[in-house]
Amino acid sequence: MNNKKHCTLVLLAGGRGKRMGTDVPKQFIELNGKPVLWYSLRAAEESAVIDECVLVVHPDDVDFVNNELLSKYSFNKVRRIAFAGSERYESVWSGLLCLAGCDWSKLTEVEKKEVLSDAGLKDQINTDIIFIHDGARPFADETIFNNCYEGAIRYGACVAAVKSKDTVKLVDDNGKIISTPDRNTVWNMQTPQTFEAQLIFDSYRKVMALESINITDDAQAVELMGGREVYVVEGSYTNIKVTTPEDMVTAESFVNGK
Repeated sequence: MNNKKHCTLVLLAGGRGKRMGTDVPKQFIELNGKPVLWYSLRAAEESAVIDECVLVVHPDDVDFVNNELLSKYSFNKVRRIAFAGSERYESVWSGLLCLAGCDWSKLTEVEKKEVLSDAGLKDQINTDIIFIHDGARPFADETIFNNCYEGAIRYGACVAAVKSKDTVKLVDDNGKIISTPDRNTVWNMQTPQTFEAQLIFDSYRKVMALESINITDDAQAVELMGGREVYVVEGSYTNIKVTTPEDMVTAESFVNGK
């Protein structure tokens, strides 16, 4: 790519996988002989779009990740490891702050407040575009990375997504159907979710400073705090998130079908 922007992948791999019903976190369950996370790491390693990777993991998993993934398979694009938080948005923030040379997990409460009040901290991030991806989505590929890159360049904020195949109903607390959105306007969000670096960093800084907000994806942080519109780009119906045992069966069929 001519004049390509520097791209960093923040790869989230700190979940504990309670819905999978196993003692092994879902991102480390073996899929055709390799941990689920291996597939995302390989995609990043082989990508012409991704220049480096920040891997966000639970502190208890650092040795396993270093020995059984990074060293064993020579995943050299992983330049930094950050510690996951108790919620996804906290893990994202930990990964973003790592790019500014700061370890969120080691800060005192006073230091955390100082960091969250520092609007200039975003200027210390030495990258242009940030991709945020779930380590439990093993099938992101170069086409999706390219779509997200082009979307971030064009719009500043974009999300890999696919049109819903199903009719969607809005329902109230009593289970009564309220309305039926036009299916052509309903998209299922995936990852990577991709943004101009300073935009996503500052959006998350503001989210974290609120202390009383729980966001479900990265686009929502920009929607609420970034003052920018977010667009969808084409993902893939194979870009599933492995969450339940049934998902593992589907993932195995994808791997064996390639």
